[in-house]
Amino acid sequence: MTLPEGLTTIWDLAFAGNALTTISIPSTVTEVRKNAFFNNNIYELVFAQGAQLNVIGEGAFGLNALADVTLPAGVVSIGDSAFSDNVLTSVTLSEGLTSIGSDALGGNSITSVMLPSGMTSIGDYSFYGNSLTSISIPDAVASIGTGAFAVNNLSSVSLPAGVTSIGLYAFQGNSLVNVVLPSGVTTIGGSAFQGNALASVVIPPAVNFLGPDAFASNPGLDSVRFMGGKPTTLGARLFDGTGSEPIYVPGGPTPSWAGIGALDGREVVVVPTPVITSQPTNQTLPVGGTVDLSVTIDPDTPEQGDVTYAWFKGDTKVSGDDAGATYTANSTGSYHVVVTSWAGSTSSANAKVSAPVVPPTPTPKPAPKPKPVVKKKQSAKVKLPSKLKRNRTYRLPLKTNAGVKLSWKVRGAGKCKVNAKKRTITCRTATGKKYVTITGKAASTATYYPYKVIIKRRIR
Repeated sequence: MTLPEGLTTIWDLAFAGNALTTISIPSTVTEVRKNAFFNNNIYELVFAQGAQLNVIGEGAFGLNALADVTLPAGVVSIGDSAFSDNVLTSVTLSEGLTSIGSDALGGNSITSVMLPSGMTSIGDYSFYGNSLTSISIPDAVASIGTGAFAVNNLSSVSLPAGVTSIGLYAFQGNSLVNVVLPSGVTTIGGSAFQGNALASVVIPPAVNFLGPDAFASNPGLDSVRFMGGKPTTLGARLFDGTGSEPIYVPGGPTPSWAGIGALDGREVVVVPTPVITSQPTNQTLPVGGTVDLSVTIDPDTPEQGDVTYAWFKGDTKVSGDDAGATYTANSTGSYHVVVTSWAGSTSSANAKVSAPVVPPTPTPKPAPKPKPVVKKKQSAKVKLPSKLKRNRTYRLPLKTNAGVKLSWKVRGAGKCKVNAKKRTITCRTATGKKYVTITGKAASTATYYPYKVIIKRRIR
């Protein structure tokens, strides 16, 4: 059946309980009301090009024979049971869809579906009893309704960070082997994950309500860890029909787990926060150098898991959380480290890094006063006979005892001559002179007075 263009609303029960097999919705229709095509035999549903449809009402296409359906882009809301109890294996939802009502697509055989990114609400039993193998919940969804994905074939599910509430039976009766619960989840309804194949589960610290049978009937569920204090409500049979390994809870956060020795026959073991066995020590920073501060923890704490180290100088964090047990400091101050495991954090004692001790600069001693120089007399040994023979050469000393050259002069005796170079004296004739006067002179030095010697000899 093809409906005429210009039609805008298809009213409640308009074509319900007939034997329609095909239907073509004109582009002008904006709303299909409650049970409009309920309980027919429709196997083909066509929306005209440019469809303006916004709302599909409760039970609008329920109890038919549809195998696949593609919704127009403008649809923002699908009512309760809108497509329930068909034979759908494939459905393409509109990108603008924000909410899916209770049982909207329940009782089909859908194997995969892409939920639109703008979806904020998933109603109760909306995908109950299908054949989904995986599902990714959009980021904007904060709560997952009762039985929303129960009785499917899910082996994996991706829950966004914004989810705070997981309803009763939400994922009951699937094949989930792993699930990561967002840190902001506060409520996990009864039987929410009952009857799956989970091997491990980590309960976030924000959870304050755990309904009965929440994780029951997961035979391989051996690893269970609570990240926070004991929830306000712990339902019965939480871990009934699961593994036998202990359930680990943190020793640090409150409220305390004291008095809870077992859950459903499984021992509850309190894991302490990291135990520091060796504290960082005070050190002195060498000039222009660094010092290594280190801490040691007890490695035998059971189920401690990975440990991180964050170093602080005073109240200021000076390292990443993966800094390690040793930190190299290059400035003075008070340092400590916060050691964190899943069970909580432990702060070390403070270690003081002090400034280097610089020795005082010695005062230089005054230079000693120079001793006064006492000048001495110069001398020279002159080996001349008392009488000088004519035509004979005599040698005069070249230097004084201070090493200063002597200059010699003669006076009288006419032809007596001094050889300045050879420092010799030779007298040829007397020419009436019987005596000769020989004078030697030397300059002064730093320690010797000037030297002068007068020698008088007879010539024969």
